[in-house]
Amino acid sequence: MVLDREDDLALINALDLGANDVIAVGFNAEEAALRLAGMLARKRLTDRLSRSVEAGLNAAVTDPLTGLYNRRYALPKLARMARHADATGGDFAVMVADLDHFKSVNDKYGHATGDVVLAEVARRLRDTLSAGDLIARIGGEEFLIVMQKATPQTASAMAHKLRDAVRCTPVFMRARDIRIPVTISIGITLGSELPEGDRKTTSQLACGCPASMLIDMADKALYGAKACGRDNVTMTCPAA
Repeated sequence: MVLDREDDLALINALDLGANDVIAVGFNAEEAALRLAGMLARKRLTDRLSRSVEAGLNAAVTDPLTGLYNRRYALPKLARMARHADATGGDFAVMVADLDHFKSVNDKYGHATGDVVLAEVARRLRDTLSAGDLIARIGGEEFLIVMQKATPQTASAMAHKLRDAVRCTPVFMRARDIRIPVTISIGITLGSELPEGDRKTTSQLACGCPASMLIDMADKALYGAKACGRDNVTMTCPAA
């Protein structure tokens, strides 16, 4: 900041309001240039440190293969979404999706090809979901999906849409000129299906316990989808 005169009080106020440096009219140009160079150097250093911290934080919560969030991020996020739904009286859907017969893909084509298949399936799932929904890779070929403001009808419709997005087109391996058909099974539960006795207070919701329970419930529904022949969608039965 450039002041129109030497004024200690104005200088203090300027620095207090966020100015990086203060000089008065009549300043020496070389001195001003040195001050600006110093500020720019500090700004570049701060930006590098900020990018480094941000990259480290992103790496800690991101699956490197698919670019999706990982389990470390997903469980606390699900707990926050559960807390928000509880506070607003809304409902949400928790889905666990698992690739069918994925071991046979690795055995037949190799793990490198299996990684490409996983990355492509992750892309299809992510592109099908709405921006506010959560998707994370929580296991080898297992994905967690959380759909906000869901009803049984909208959750089922989205799960079928996700299933169709995966199976509609075989994954094309251009380098080997092969097409690999892939299907997925999905289990669904609603947040409101969590038994009343297991519901936590708002502060306890942040611990992730209800998140794990909801995933377990969706996982049991997934077993039903697998038992029905795979390439299927199953929802937990409503509580009595």
